[in-house]
Amino acid sequence: MSKKRRKTLRIIKMCDLYERQLDKRIINSDKYYFDELDRILDELFEIATDKGWSWTNLASEAGLAYQTVINLGERWTKRPQFRTVLLLARAVDYQILVEEREGQRPVLEIMSEAG
Repeated sequence: MSKKRRKTLRIIKMCDLYERQLDKRIINSDKYYFDELDRILDELFEIATDKGWSWTNLASEAGLAYQTVINLGERWTKRPQFRTVLLLARAVDYQILVEEREGQRPVLEIMSEAG
């Protein structure tokens, strides 16, 4: 198994653990959650574009199918999976942070892994 494939599998396992910690009502029915993921996707696509990457490059680096990246970029996918968004973030050397706020909905942010 390649090093990239092992890394991708670790990320997917990490996503599974993360999703189990989130309130399932937020993931399954809250438009806010998916609006946050769409906002993050916009930022990630902008970062990839700034790097000079095409959607093909982004899909390859993330270990995703090209059609998946197109579906997300064109917003044909209405309810993106967190793990897919995280794989895209990792491909452009970013991570997704969840900022918990007392009595408020959590906010998703991205941060460069370089700091």
